[in-house]
Parts: sequence; C-alpha cells; structure tokens
Amino acid sequence: MGTRIPHNKIFINNEILIQKIKEKLSLRELATYFGVSKDTIRRILKEDNIERNPNKPKEVSLDDIFTLAKEGLYKKEIAKILHISGERITSILIKNKLKWSDIVTEKQKERYSKALSESNKGLKRSQEMKEKYRLSKLGEKNSMFGRKGKLHPLYGTKKSLDHRKKLSLAHIGLQAGNKHPLYKNIDINQVILLAKENYNQKEICKKLNISLSVVRNRLKENNIKWPEISNYRNSEKYLKKLSKSHIGKIKGVSHRQYINISIMKIIELAKQNYTQNEIALYFDVYAGTIKKRLDENNIKWSDISNYMKSEKRSLNCRKAKIKFMEKTNFIHPSFNPKACEFFNFLNFHLGWKGIYAKNGSEFYIKELGYWVDYYEANLNLVIEYDEKDHYNSAGTLKPKDIQRQKEITEFLGCKFIRIKEEKNMNYPNIVNNIVNELLVN
Repeated sequence: MGTRIPHNKIFINNEILIQKIKEKLSLRELATYFGVSKDTIRRILKEDNIERNPNKPKEVSLDDIFTLAKEGLYKKEIAKILHISGERITSILIKNKLKWSDIVTEKQKERYSKALSESNKGLKRSQEMKEKYRLSKLGEKNSMFGRKGKLHPLYGTKKSLDHRKKLSLAHIGLQAGNKHPLYKNIDINQVILLAKENYNQKEICKKLNISLSVVRNRLKENNIKWPEISNYRNSEKYLKKLSKSHIGKIKGVSHRQYINISIMKIIELAKQNYTQNEIALYFDVYAGTIKKRLDENNIKWSDISNYMKSEKRSLNCRKAKIKFMEKTNFIHPSFNPKACEFFNFLNFHLGWKGIYAKNGSEFYIKELGYWVDYYEANLNLVIEYDEKDHYNSAGTLKPKDIQRQKEITEFLGCKFIRIKEEKNMNYPNIVNNIVNELLVN
C-alpha cells in the first residue's frame, strides 16, 4: 500500500497507520496522532480495506466472558481483551437472561472497594452533601431499618479472639485523653483552690459548668487525690448538711426495709439447738437481723439456747478440728504404741485383718467425726483400748465415752468391745476373752 492524500490534504502513511493499529490504539488516539477526525480515519480504513482489529475473534462466547470475570477483571478490561465494546458484553448477557451483577466475583468487589477508597482519600464532602446522604439513609430508606434481634444479619455470630484483639489494638490511643472530641481542658489550680475553700466536687462542677467525671479525670491525670486537697469532710458545712439529711429518717419497725420475724419462732428454734446462722437461713435473712430482734425484745441468746452444751456443737467442733487437720496435713490423731502392739498380736493369732494406727490408719467415721482404735470390717467389730484417762476416780467409764460408744454402735450397727489398760497385760487371756464375748453375742 502506498501513501495517499486524504480530503484534508494531509499525508497519512498506511504502513504507519497499520503499525499503530497493531499497537492497539483506539480510533480517537489514531485521529489525535495523525491530526484528523475520527470520521477521516474510518473512511481511510474502509477505502483501503484495512482491518482495525486484526486479532478480533469472529464470535465471543459467554464462557469467555465468565473466565475473564473470574480473574477479577472489569467489564471494560474484558471488552478490550476480546476486542468488543461493553455494550456487546451486555447484549450477550441479556441474550442468556443474565445481568453483569450475576457474574461479579469477590475479586472484582475487592478491587472496586480499594479503588473507591483510594479515589476518596483526601476528599471532603460539603455540609449539603452530608445532609443529603443522611436523609437518603433515614428511617425506612435505611437497609438496616427494623432488622433487630433475630432479624439482624449478625445475630448469633461471635467474633473470634483474634478479631477482638485486632479491634482493641486498633482503638488504642485513638480517643484517649485530650484526643477525645469531648475533652474539656480546665485549670487544675482553680479546682484545687475551690477544694481548699471547702467546696465539694458537685459544687465545683456547677461553678465551672462541667461534669463530675471531668473533675475526677483531671485530678487522676495530675496524680492528685481528693483527700489531699480538701478538708470538706471535716468542715462544719458538711456536718450541718449531714445532720439535716438524717432529720425525720424512719427507724425500727416503721422502716420500709424492716423484716418482721416471729420472736416466738426464734425461741422455739433456739431450744431445738439451732445456731443463729441456721435460724437466719431458715428465715432467709442475715444473722445480724436475728441479733437485732433479740435485742429489741431484751432477750439474751444464752437464756434461750442450750447449743453450747449440746452434742450437736461437739460434733460440729470435731468436724471443724478435722478440717483444720486436713488443711495442715495432720490427718491422724495421736495413738498409743502399746495398743498397736496388742492389736498386732490379735491380728497375728486370730488371722484377722483389722486396721489400727500402725496398720494403715485408724478407722475414721466421717459422719460422727470419730476415729476408733481398732476396726475389723469382716466382723463389723470395734475395739477401744482405754487408758486411765477414760475412767473417773471411782473407776467407772466417763459419761462422754459411754455416749461416744452409743453413737458408734447405733451408726455402724457393730459389736463394741473395750479393753482396759493395765501394767502387766496378759495378751493371750485378753484374746480368749474377746473370742468368748463374740461367741456369746
């Protein structure tokens, strides 16, 4: 092809024109390059049979558009690659009953949001624009209108620990201290002067027209404690105010929080060896309330209760002592080595497997808070080895030991044998006596 002169008498070299077409210049860019109109370029291409898009495929399928869209390309980019217009892509989608929004991928959305954020950087909207935007999202126009509770899209979802940590780190220092939009800078010296004049914190707030939290925060920022700068609590002003506030206050039975409890019921429970705490639990009140009702009726606790002398108290004391021993890792009581020597002889000669202090440990009855000297589980037999301390001056067993034996036998339903310690003990005779006693019973 040679050089030709167009209607505007400007020389256009067809070889250069073809070269520029291969460089994928648009019609407008070609017209600008040669200094002519777009119509002139079209006419030259038509007269000389020059193809504008030599690489253009004859037919574009929907699959081609889909594959390029999945790569995150926009409609314009896809049109440029396929050498077609954006309108052509739209018409292909319409023929297949699709919209561009139906094939938009997450990659395209991410690219679009990034491009949008970068384009909006540094832009400041006018007040009118802000108001228009506000009104466009007001009430039912808002996409989140009425979507509360279970209707909310994030209902039931929980942010992960990593997400929460990222959020907290992102907010650190953003609105702290004087960076906060509502931060009020006040003269701390003025606060100190008013405090020394016996103004309380609320009065200072009214005087300076600020909130109570502002005063407290400024004191905290300057490491100042209120008692160090104020004597308000010791002033006459405070004492007068305090006395006035207490005038006419309701006390006693007329008080709205007064709990009416039957004093007769308290006395009845006390005689049944209930403690004050147990009576308080019975009425669902504090123990102090029980004491107050007794004081109001001039009744002493010791006059109506026998708890201090009761078996219930001794059991509670034993359990408390055992708890203390468990905490201090001293679980076993003291024992008599001579008793252990006898129990060893007993087990050996009769082939029993009774337990005692030196053979495992003494048998502990948790419900009663008692340890027994010797217990044979197979025979359900308890043997107590009594020293002199268990007997009174008349040589009879002490009442507390008799009571203890009664409680153990009733609880375990066991056979109970007592052995009295003597200077020269004949072990074989004692063993024979035990066997005979068991045979009789």
